[in-house]
Amino acid sequence: MTELLSKQELKSEGRSLRHCVSSYAGQCKEAKTSIWSLSVKDGCGEDIRLVTIAINPWTRNITQARSRYNLRPVVSSDGWAFSRKVEDGFARYLQRGKSMLQAWGKQEGLERQGQ
Repeated sequence: MTELLSKQELKSEGRSLRHCVSSYAGQCKEAKTSIWSLSVKDGCGEDIRLVTIAINPWTRNITQARSRYNLRPVVSSDGWAFSRKVEDGFARYLQRGKSMLQAWGKQEGLERQGQ
């Protein structure tokens, strides 16, 4: 998990996952939102970005989570489950990321918004 602290980091995340997280730069600058990136290492040791997470720093709620192509993880009875509308290889990485995201949220005392 990496907090994205600059406009450039937000742009890079958005390009990598093909979504519009860079539009949150103003909210981040005003400390209204904290943006985090979940990534894993592939077999060659390269980072694979999986999910971008937006957190309200005042309530500690996860307000949004988006993966590649702006797909959202969906909440299931056992926690996070990820859409299968992505390539098979990427979907396998998302499954690894699922447990990482759950553990991180628990460690940091984060709640999913609406719960």
